[in-house]
Amino acid sequence: MNTPLVSVLLPVHNAGAYFSPAVDSILRQSFGNFELLILDDASNDGSETLADQFASADNRVRVVRSTSSLGLSAQLNKGISYARGKFIARMDADDIAMPTRFS
Repeated sequence: MNTPLVSVLLPVHNAGAYFSPAVDSILRQSFGNFELLILDDASNDGSETLADQFASADNRVRVVRSTSSLGLSAQLNKGISYARGKFIARMDADDIAMPTRFS
């Protein structure tokens, strides 16, 4: 895989029904040279299963899982250490990104 230009950090902890639309909005970006790091903060509501499904279906998606809840700041710092992109973008698990956000 080529090095992505943008690493998108998406922390998630029990995001419920909002999580899939948020991820879908990132995966449908008009600019495609990115990786999506789903930072699972010990979810137990099915978000962790959805994260794995997204990673299996799209090679731009990686799941970084924590076995205990670290909180938002620690998850983001952890995500930065895994990021391979030149730029970092933030996304919340309950937000929707416009299709041209990265372009």
